[in-house]
Amino acid sequence: MTSSVFSSLFNLLDSSSINEIAARLGEPGQAVSRGLESTTAALIISLAGRSSDANSMSKIFRLITQAPSDQNVSNLASAVTDSGEVSAVTSSILDSGKKFVSLTFGKDRPTILNAIGGSAGLRGISVTRLVNITAPLLMTALGRVVHSDRLTQDQLGSLLVNESTGIQNLLPREMQHHFERAPAVPAPDLNTRPLAIGTVPEPRPSLPAWLWVVPALLFIPLLFWLFNREHLRQLSRATQTVTERARLGASGLAGRGRIPRYWKTTRQLGVGMISGDNWE
Repeated sequence: MTSSVFSSLFNLLDSSSINEIAARLGEPGQAVSRGLESTTAALIISLAGRSSDANSMSKIFRLITQAPSDQNVSNLASAVTDSGEVSAVTSSILDSGKKFVSLTFGKDRPTILNAIGGSAGLRGISVTRLVNITAPLLMTALGRVVHSDRLTQDQLGSLLVNESTGIQNLLPREMQHHFERAPAVPAPDLNTRPLAIGTVPEPRPSLPAWLWVVPALLFIPLLFWLFNREHLRQLSRATQTVTERARLGASGLAGRGRIPRYWKTTRQLGVGMISGDNWE
């Protein structure tokens, strides 16, 4: 066997005991042997999963510590498979085993039993009876370890977790992914918020929509200023042009002895007010 718990359990079983169980179940010996291994592995791994549940584990630990230090496999097999009279001691042991299975498998019990039966090639009724035989034997095996090593509830949980890692291959294939241990969860980043599988960054504060109107309002006076500036520039150019023409005209007339009457005034105004009635 691959672990001390397995070794302790199968010390209670030998080939003759397994053959007797197989005969009473009406199943092949090899199928029963595979079923025993799968059932024991499923129980141990499920117990390891319950180790962090203090409430459930305390009930399981109480059942284990109260289990007898030895078991009669023949009596258990007979009590499970026959409808005859069963002793009070054996009946109490079987009842404790059923509670043990219920606490260990929980609501997954039907799924686990179906997987064990399909993998080992056992009928449904045979799997149920085999589990009822295996549970008291495992309780006794665990009880021996607890008493001999003086383990506490937490220490037993740690032992089960350690031993469960080496027996995954004894589970039916369809059960192995069900009992895979979840990876450690990384510490959450305070700057992000979890969303399903990923994370999303913290939302950045957005500006109110009305603030975008302010630049538009400020742009309107700028347009007016640019328009007026261009208008003034064009007016200045026109004034300079008129003044230049007036100057050139006055120069030509002065050469002929005629001077405009209002020359200074027109130069100051920058407008060529030159006509035929304004000559001296």
